[in-house]
Amino acid sequence: MGDIEAINGTCDPITGAGCVLPAPGMQFYPIYTTSSAGGGCSWQLGGALIPDTTDTFGGTSTTAYGPVTSFIFQTGPTSAGPFFVDFHRGLNSNPCPASVDLEGLANVAVKHDR
Repeated sequence: MGDIEAINGTCDPITGAGCVLPAPGMQFYPIYTTSSAGGGCSWQLGGALIPDTTDTFGGTSTTAYGPVTSFIFQTGPTSAGPFFVDFHRGLNSNPCPASVDLEGLANVAVKHDR
């Protein structure tokens, strides 16, 4: 998500000019949030008002996705250049890491080897 502006014509992928979230005229732009539904932690996509939401990452697409960011793409057989094609906000840690049942995995592996 976050690269729709290049498609709708408001974003210049060479300079980054006009690259904003949400794009002009959009009344809603979905964001990722985390939830505590069911007693665990899960990722969800939608908006900040989903029941049991625990983290909205700023609550708007502007804060959740971060600034427009350039990436290097190959432009020819021996050339490359930067293009502003996405929005990026890094996180210092995973707020909703997957939990792995190592004992359960070991039991599955033992049964599989027999």
